[in-house]
Amino acid sequence: MVDVHVNDRGCYTQLSIINESTALNIAARFFEQHFSNVFPEEVTREDEFFVVKVSIGMANKEVRYVKIDEQTGRIISYT
Repeated sequence: MVDVHVNDRGCYTQLSIINESTALNIAARFFEQHFSNVFPEEVTREDEFFVVKVSIGMANKEVRYVKIDEQTGRIISYT
């Protein structure tokens, strides 16, 4: 069963299965498999995806991004 709602334009749309907090956790667990210092920073929404910005490292910080499908919680891409 899929939950739907009517947006402000009167169109039916699917509701997200995961929320921003879950997206942050998915991104953190993904990078923790390869790095020890992982700091999720922010989540933005692009169409049907969450994009999570993650800082990695202590002294030489790198910024990485993970794109997560809002319906399945699957990682679509990362940079």
